[in-house]
Amino acid sequence: MQYDAGSGTLHVREPLTREETMALRDALPTLTDRAAVEEYWQVERAVGTAAKALDEYASPVRVPQLIVKEGERSYLFEPKELDEFSWSLDCCDAALTEADFSVELNVGTASR
Repeated sequence: MQYDAGSGTLHVREPLTREETMALRDALPTLTDRAAVEEYWQVERAVGTAAKALDEYASPVRVPQLIVKEGERSYLFEPKELDEFSWSLDCCDAALTEADFSVELNVGTASR
């Protein structure tokens, strides 16, 4: 972004994320300026983003990725696994260790 003091305008060079747009809006002192940022969001939000005011979006939810373990190898779960493997969730061990539920992504034969 670049601020032009002479005209009192802010020029956005690259599209802002919702979080960046909210930070900009919250940093502005006047209701008029904040409304202008909300208007910017309605016009410039990314394709596929619902047409809502900045504060109307739900907080993001982090969901762990499922993996398929085959011996020492781990693979990210893909829907095709449903056709390739014959298994039932009822027969799977539901216990998770800290390593199994880590935020780190470990696939293939990478050591932990």
